[in-house]
Amino acid sequence: MELNEKLKQILRRAKETGDVELIEIASHLLNAETGNNGQDPPKKTKRLANEEFDKFVMRNNVENDDNRTGQPLEIKNRVNEFVDDGEEHKDEENVTPSVKLTERRRPAFKMTDQTCSKCNNVYKVHPQHTREFYVCDKCIRK
Repeated sequence: MELNEKLKQILRRAKETGDVELIEIASHLLNAETGNNGQDPPKKTKRLANEEFDKFVMRNNVENDDNRTGQPLEIKNRVNEFVDDGEEHKDEENVTPSVKLTERRRPAFKMTDQTCSKCNNVYKVHPQHTREFYVCDKCIRK
């Protein structure tokens, strides 16, 4: 299959899918191959999938906006009237599975005795804070 036929095939597929950018590139390459160099190279355009987002434009500098009066908001006592009746998530994907609980196999932690290296008093300390050179809270402040 020669290059000209491949470009025509790509152009047909691009028209079927509606990809604007691919249509422009394929038609430009096809024109360049056949000797029609009178056209400019294709410019990058937005894809059709992004056209739905074009209507959501940020409105930063709107002069005649009715919602903007230049006055502070009026603070009112508002009541939350939302009631969760469970209609939204009653399908098979959002069901909590029933699982048999496992027994606790590790023993509960026991406080360890630590001797302060400065005052030589013995303190009960969480095992996570056990270390060789222990200084109690009172001696650390000094």
